[in-house]
Amino acid sequence: MKLTLATPQKKLLENLEASSIRVFGYKGELEVLPGHAPLMTTLDTGILCVATDDIENSDKKIHFFSISWGYLEVQNEEVNILAQTAESAEEIDYERAKRAYDKALKDLSNEDLSPESFNKMLSKLKKADIRTQLKS
Repeated sequence: MKLTLATPQKKLLENLEASSIRVFGYKGELEVLPGHAPLMTTLDTGILCVATDDIENSDKKIHFFSISWGYLEVQNEEVNILAQTAESAEEIDYERAKRAYDKALKDLSNEDLSPESFNKMLSKLKKADIRTQLKS
């Protein structure tokens, strides 16, 4: 099946031949395999795991991406993911992600946060946590 991964700023993958795609949907983790039924779902912040077949070595290669919120569409052996943000594990700056994690954790301890601000900080914490997991 062909995978395209894009954000509003860039396309990370276009028509990558994938044998398996695992991603965090809004209600839990899901795996898309060839022949999957048509599907449209909302994605949560998490790790996108894409397996590709290496025909020359009869082996699978696994690609990891950090994504935050988005949509996934499966139709006719094509999988399209539009994420608010996405980056490959290789692109992640661990020190920057760790600083963002520490800052979000500190900001969450503020007793004067409004519910909206609390949810925003929680989202930032989750995104930074996923990014640090991919680099450690």
